Amino acid sequence: MRSIENLPYCITLKQRGLQQSISSTLATIAKLHELLREEFVKYGQIMGDSGNIIDKPNIDEIQEFISKYYSKEKFTYFAVVAFNKQTDGIKELQILKNNNIDEAIFISSFDGKEKVKRVSTVKSLNSKFKHTILVSFDNIKDIKKYENVALDSFLAESKNLFINFGFEYPDLKTGKIYQKKSTQLLSFNATNKFSGKCEQCNGHGLVEDIDLDLLIFKDKNLDEHFLNLEDNGKGAYKYVNIRPNSIQKICKNRKLI
Repeated sequence: MRSIENLPYCITLKQRGLQQSISSTLATIAKLHELLREEFVKYGQIMGDSGNIIDKPNIDEIQEFISKYYSKEKFTYFAVVAFNKQTDGIKELQILKNNNIDEAIFISSFDGKEKVKRVSTVKSLNSKFKHTILVSFDNIKDIKKYENVALDSFLAESKNLFINFGFEYPDLKTGKIYQKKSTQLLSFNATNKFSGKCEQCNGHGLVEDIDLDLLIFKDKNLDEHFLNLEDNGKGAYKYVNIRPNSIQKICKNRKLI
């Protein structure tokens, strides 16, 4: 037989064990969490304390927010032409030239370094990497001059604050800042800074802490077995492999005792 024709489609079923972790729930195992997360991002709304809906701010709202809540903060402002975007830069560079922008800040994922370049000297960007292109200005009153340049949004940076209005949406009534809707925000396992993972429990729902009253025998000296840890049979604490007298030496060297 040289050939087989008109075979129907085949469906392959494969059985595998469930990969569970400390943060697994019925919703994550059944994939309901992913579906609900997408629905909330698509149809959900960010509600402020006053019951108002929080959306991405426009130029007037950014200016009002800064003037109302951070009038004394010394910000440097940036029109964001591209933010961590994989692009060859041709479109972005043309917009900069059309708006008579001579210099811009270029940051590539290749090395993460911030470089100020004359726009006329940049022909294109390496599309294999992600790029951030920023145009800086000092006065919030000048923000409308950069409306056509800020394809993404605006940034405000000071010594103490960094606000990206493309991801962080302010409530003009209270001054609070809310993160934009995203699947990352509704994920308790995501590791990037835009995730909604709890910083205290690390997304596990449990907080691990050290009870010093249970750990330390306060009636023991430093050269004795003063920590409530098992001995490894060789005169050191089990698991950490540190001898009690080593801790005493460290304290003496650092003049703690």
